[in-house]
Amino acid sequence: MKEELKIPTQKTDVIERRLDKQFIESQKNIIIGRIAKYMDKERIVEELRDNDVSPYILYKQQEVVPQLQKALRIIQEDKYGICLSCSGNIEIKRLIAVPAAFVCIACMRAGKTGS
Repeated sequence: MKEELKIPTQKTDVIERRLDKQFIESQKNIIIGRIAKYMDKERIVEELRDNDVSPYILYKQQEVVPQLQKALRIIQEDKYGICLSCSGNIEIKRLIAVPAAFVCIACMRAGKTGS
């Protein structure tokens, strides 16, 4: 059964905003789970046997896993939810949809990556 994800309340301060610790821990667990899924050799072998998904798996391992690992580093640095481009807040709905989001919606639309 899927765990229901609750949108946390935010404590807003003029200088910085901290996301609810429970939300961050939940996002961290999602990210760790995705890394494990994309790097699980037994699962990959099984999927390759059932389908021709090798380009998809390679994409996940080469592109997505490094982004997820970067998100974990940002969580450890206590900067999760802060846009790497404008230093504003990344919207909660965006973080739920894309746990490894590094930029807010406005910066994303402007083509900024926050690299």
